[in-house]
Amino acid sequence: QDRKTPSQSGMILNHPLIAPVLDLAAADPRVRLKAVSQIVQRLAEPGFLETLRHHRLTPLIYATLTQFPREEVGSAPLLEELRRDYLGGLRGCTIQKSETRGLAEALDQAGVEGILLKGGDIRHRLYDDPVCRPMGDVDILISPADLDRVWRS
Repeated sequence: QDRKTPSQSGMILNHPLIAPVLDLAAADPRVRLKAVSQIVQRLAEPGFLETLRHHRLTPLIYATLTQFPREEVGSAPLLEELRRDYLGGLRGCTIQKSETRGLAEALDQAGVEGILLKGGDIRHRLYDDPVCRPMGDVDILISPADLDRVWRS
């Protein structure tokens, strides 16, 4: 089997962005402040905002950044860009929540039990702000025995 290395699959573990991004979720607010401050210092670098957008990190950075007084974080270049990305993520999250609720209701009406998996589940259980956990789809586990009922509903 042909396996990709982490750098081939897009997951670069030694990237300098990894440590501060992981620290954005720290329980200790001092650690979060240090992490967001490190990221904010790099925002004016050419291409850095695009890198953050590529990895869908801008809503998380905006949400973390706005938890702290401006004087603690310092000047935040491109703050309006981060805000726009956050609001776009909020719109997407709202639509996904509505669509997921509709799907759950349709499964319930068909008498099919489903289990919400991965991002759709953890974004609400593990994140203070679900916008900070971007998703491209919804994963639902259903019994193979219920497939015909699902397709008919």
